[in-house]
Amino acid sequence: ERVHRELREEGLDPDGYVIDSNPATERLFGLDESPLGDHVVRDVLAGLPTVQNEFAALLEAVEPSSRTITYGSRHVRVEATPLADDKGATIGRLLLVEDVTDRLRRKRDLEQQIEKLDQFAELVSHDLRNPLNVGRLYVQQSRATGDLDHLENVRQAHQRMESIIDDVLTLARGSQTVDELVVVDLADMARGAWAHVDTGEATLVIDRNGQFRADPDRVRRLFENLFRNAIEHATTDE
Repeated sequence: ERVHRELREEGLDPDGYVIDSNPATERLFGLDESPLGDHVVRDVLAGLPTVQNEFAALLEAVEPSSRTITYGSRHVRVEATPLADDKGATIGRLLLVEDVTDRLRRKRDLEQQIEKLDQFAELVSHDLRNPLNVGRLYVQQSRATGDLDHLENVRQAHQRMESIIDDVLTLARGSQTVDELVVVDLADMARGAWAHVDTGEATLVIDRNGQFRADPDRVRRLFENLFRNAIEHATTDE
């Protein structure tokens, strides 16, 4: 993206009179019909009290300073540099005025995108943690008992992680639509998801069943998250 950056300039004498300015500055503040030359800056900006106050603070500074001024929907950065004679006495100030509205908007958009990426990363790690914990549990059981049948559950957990990663890549590439719906069995989906969650001593009870058309992988992930959250946050009343 090509960024156009335009600086506006104006010069003030020690009393705040504008002795020189360019048309860009006048247009920026909507002063096209009221040229700045030979006017006191606080009078010229009387219709913009916020801008007037910010300019007053800049003109009181004895060192180079800058401020970002907001008026309406615009954001303007003003840099004020005192000008001195050969004896060090201030004889005026040079003001550089830049409209930074688009820059701040891009910064805000970027911050929002970063926040969304953080949320997305947290969601992915949340989904991957289910089969990862299940696989780790079965590895421990296999080592403790020597029963290699547990490794089949580990393989299934790895396959579940691969499926989740494929889903994440699909979303990252911009395809969020479901290509094909199939008839899924509610009880089968629930039992399959339960097997991929570290459920501890909890038990699953299915008291009714049903069928519906859906994306099996997404339904399975939905149940996995539901079960994991229920187990993590469940409390027992004594």
